Amino acid sequence: MYRDLLQKIGTRRNREVTWWEVNFHHMFALIDGKLTPAGTSTGNCAGQLGGWPGCINTVYRYLARLPVNPAALRHIILANNHSDPAAAFNAVMYLMNDYPLPARAQAELYAVLTGLRGVRFDRSAKDFAGRRGIGLYITENGFLKKKIIINPHTYAYMGLLWAAVKAHTEYGTSPAVVHLHKGSIVGWNAVLSSGIVRRAGQMP
Repeated sequence: MYRDLLQKIGTRRNREVTWWEVNFHHMFALIDGKLTPAGTSTGNCAGQLGGWPGCINTVYRYLARLPVNPAALRHIILANNHSDPAAAFNAVMYLMNDYPLPARAQAELYAVLTGLRGVRFDRSAKDFAGRRGIGLYITENGFLKKKIIINPHTYAYMGLLWAAVKAHTEYGTSPAVVHLHKGSIVGWNAVLSSGIVRRAGQMP
C-alpha cells in the first residue's frame, strides 16, 4: 500500500512517503530520497483500525465480504460502532485515510456517510496541499469538526481536516491541559498519491 502524505498535526508539519505490505509484515519509507526499511511485524495481529473488527492486516479481506448496497453497508458500520454516527464517520475516515480503495468502494462509503445522522456537506473545502475540494463533515462533542475532503471531479479521497468550532479545554496526561481556540486546527492533511503496487519503491 503506497501513500504520499503531507500533514500538519498541531504545530508539526511533515511529509511521509511510505509502502506497507498489505499483511503489515514490512514497512518502507522514503527517507532523504532513499527507500529505507521502517518496520517489521511478527506476522500476527499488528493492531486494529479504529471502528473496524479484526486486525489491520485483514481489513481488505473483511471489506471484500461486505455488501455494496449503501443502506446495508451503513447498517453494518453503525453496528460495528455501537450505533454512534460520529464513531461510524470516524471509522470510514480512518479507512479512507490509511487504505487505498478503488473508486467504487469510495463512492459506496460516501453514500454511507451522507446517510449518517449529523453529517453535513461543505461545497468549499481545502486540503493541506491547498487543493480545493468538497467536504463531508460531522461535529463531535460539540466543538470538534471532522471533515473528509473529496475531489469534486473524480470523487477521490483527498485528505482530512480537524478544527475546533468553539473554544475548548481538554484535560489529559500528556500534555496535561490542551486549550483550543475557535478555529484552531488539530489535524490537517493531504493524500498526494496512493495506490496498490507490487513492491516497495514502486509508484501506482
